[in-house]
Amino acid sequence: MFTSLALLFAAGAEDTIIQPPRSGDKYPNTYAKDIDIDAPWFVIDEMTQFPVQFYIKDANVIDLEELEGLYIEVPRSRSGGDFSDTDTIFRKVYSPVIEDLSLSFWDTVVFIAVPEGYSAGQTIYMKATIDFEDGLPLDERFSKVLAVKVGGDGLPKFPDWYQGDCHFHTSITNNAYEFGGSFRMIAECSRAMGVDFVMLTDHASDSSNVFGFLADDLNLSDWLAIPDSIATYGRGYPVMIRGEEADIRSPGSSRNHLLIYGNHEFFPAKIDFSIAEKTHADARAFLLASPEAVSYPAHPYNPDYLWEDSVVDSGFEAGVFQGLQIWNERSVFDIDVDLDEYCDPFPFSSGTMLRGGLWDSDLLLGLTKWDSFLWQAIALADLEHPRKIFINGGSDAHGDFNYFTYYPFAGGIPVPDIYATDNAFAKVRTLAYCPLGLDEASILRALRNGNTVVTDGPIINLRSFSGCDLPESYKIIGQTDTVKFGGTDSLKIDYKASAEFGGTIKRLTLKKIHPLSPTPETVSLDSLLSGFDGSFSIPLDPPVDEGWCCYRLEAMTFLEGEQYIKPDSAYRCFTNPIWFYVLPDTYLTTGEIPTPERLFLNIFPNPFNSSCAIESNLDAKIEIFDAIGQKLAELTKNKHLWKPSNNYKSGVYFIRAQKGSRYIVRRAIYIK
Repeated sequence: MFTSLALLFAAGAEDTIIQPPRSGDKYPNTYAKDIDIDAPWFVIDEMTQFPVQFYIKDANVIDLEELEGLYIEVPRSRSGGDFSDTDTIFRKVYSPVIEDLSLSFWDTVVFIAVPEGYSAGQTIYMKATIDFEDGLPLDERFSKVLAVKVGGDGLPKFPDWYQGDCHFHTSITNNAYEFGGSFRMIAECSRAMGVDFVMLTDHASDSSNVFGFLADDLNLSDWLAIPDSIATYGRGYPVMIRGEEADIRSPGSSRNHLLIYGNHEFFPAKIDFSIAEKTHADARAFLLASPEAVSYPAHPYNPDYLWEDSVVDSGFEAGVFQGLQIWNERSVFDIDVDLDEYCDPFPFSSGTMLRGGLWDSDLLLGLTKWDSFLWQAIALADLEHPRKIFINGGSDAHGDFNYFTYYPFAGGIPVPDIYATDNAFAKVRTLAYCPLGLDEASILRALRNGNTVVTDGPIINLRSFSGCDLPESYKIIGQTDTVKFGGTDSLKIDYKASAEFGGTIKRLTLKKIHPLSPTPETVSLDSLLSGFDGSFSIPLDPPVDEGWCCYRLEAMTFLEGEQYIKPDSAYRCFTNPIWFYVLPDTYLTTGEIPTPERLFLNIFPNPFNSSCAIESNLDAKIEIFDAIGQKLAELTKNKHLWKPSNNYKSGVYFIRAQKGSRYIVRRAIYIK
């Protein structure tokens, strides 16, 4: 019989959340996680002991009479999820049994060594069990299958870059759907995985299901518990940063979630139900008074979910959004199993893909939206700095260190299935450049300035330099550089991948965004890759001879042909851009910028109702674009009158006048 070192590790002390006394209130009897078992989905290497958490929530509500034991088994074959023949690698028998468990929350964290027979790149499938008695005639058991991937050298990382989860919920977010992880488990999982920081984006106002009705913002969380818990678990490694996820509404009726990092007083708890939602104007006033805060709309862009174009556009117009949280879920995948079976969502062939069969459809929509914002910012920049819009990513996991499960319900009644998605803490990570070291101020500064990269596997970096290739000459992601057309400026690209995340990078793409093309110009760099990690330099090669442009990088690893068949075989990475102002080539010889015939563009009236007159140089080309950069029309010369067709919606449009390589762009507001 197999014997594991893990049997030598006793269960840790029960980890009750630090919190001030309650006034008789209890945790809601959720349908999701009354009893659950969790573990990190990844560990650094074979030598890493990883935490497994057993917890019972609402024990006093579900009338749990006896807690008898905890067990963890692995298949003797060391592969797959067939538990017909197993070895027990952890056992804790309570003797005497714990009777009449009356706590509103009980948990214990145990530490497991990687069992013998597993090596880097393999996945440990474990069946973990809580043995209890709840008053029924027979003993009850709750079992859950967990899958832990064993790394070879940890998560890929560059020096001075620190990685974290920018959207994660703790047990303070305490509603029926979003009950999160304990602070101790966050800290232990972070250390086992090599995650440097966590943004704790709890709800100051929660949602709860009451008698079959979804009632928002009942404020069941104990908002005041967070500082003490962070002081205990998040002041060293990892760094825990307090944030907030708040409900706001657009000028219409659309509702969305706003993430605020660095200041958690937007909704000071405890709030009144009547003011549970605020507006973009409220958020803008708060952020103007809070320069230390950083704000992002939560969740990937999805017009069928919380997002509508009006929400996104008005948020940026109001100065509320500083960027887009481009990514929450590394993959969206589900499986339904009966309640009396253990839940194993990992054999993908047995489940069903969501959202049109593409695991990253929301991500791709968000990237298109982001590129349209970058194009608008550059097209309208003139000589001023363009408005920079950055991306970050986080899991939006609610605990869920391994994957996400809950009981679906209709009208408040749970249905007899468990729903699971492969979504977990730090599967989507944001890497922040912090050359002064890891601390809260450095991380927030990197998020505010866009010195960040978003990934779920490989990592890439982009730098620009002129003349000598020395660190002091570099401009980094998020910064602005002035370059000369035809000059000697270069780009340096660094990359790093690992066998655990799809192997070597298969696609590396440079995206150039510039005013002459509403869609990014794409340059493949695949032929310059060699092995798992490396670096190379290429000429800057500006796409315009004068004006603004920005560059960003994308990378992807996958098993060829399976990137949309098996989500676990595809991994991506995206950098924020570097912005460039390109000086004309004549500047090289004369030292002066020439002053050719002035290019002008006037629109009258603006806003307009039925049509607008467009005045520009007679030989200028006039083009009309929508808000995402799609070309709608090109006006003939000497007939600069635009009358939108009946199917055009009210909103912002962009009119561009172009003469040779020179251009000018103006907004036009159409109101039906």
